[in-house]
Amino acid sequence: MRYILFAMMLMVVTGCHLAVAAEGPLAMTLPEGWRLEYKGDNGVDFYSVTPAIASNGLLMFFKWPPPARPEEIPALVRKLADGFVKAAARTGKYKLTSKQYEVERLEGEHCTGNHAAFWFKSGTDDQVQGIFMLNVDGQIWNGQFTGQSENWLQALRLLKTIKKKG
Repeated sequence: MRYILFAMMLMVVTGCHLAVAAEGPLAMTLPEGWRLEYKGDNGVDFYSVTPAIASNGLLMFFKWPPPARPEEIPALVRKLADGFVKAAARTGKYKLTSKQYEVERLEGEHCTGNHAAFWFKSGTDDQVQGIFMLNVDGQIWNGQFTGQSENWLQALRLLKTIKKKG
């Protein structure tokens, strides 16, 4: 009982809360004020998470439908990132500060994966496009974040807390 009270007090002090979608297979810890939405239909699980000020970013992820193994994640992230660089150049939608990127490790207590990030200007704001894939209990999840740089860092912390419900 004492440990439960301590954990609850710690969550209040740090401004975090455990968010579990009413439905769906995942749970995660959200930064203060962030909002989680889940949509599931015909075996498709889709999550969207917005910062306290929704215009400052959007984190979206879903179960990766093609068969894939966890060891394939770095190569899949690289392929997605290469596709993003080509699309940005072709469409002109994103004026990237650099076409270079690193595929970096993303590791939480219950998930592992990789991510790549691209910085660009939108008006006067520095923005980030982050691409990631995670293995959560043998299931591969794919997603992206678009928004302000400081919210990308919070999104990465959130991703590290993802775990299977139950």
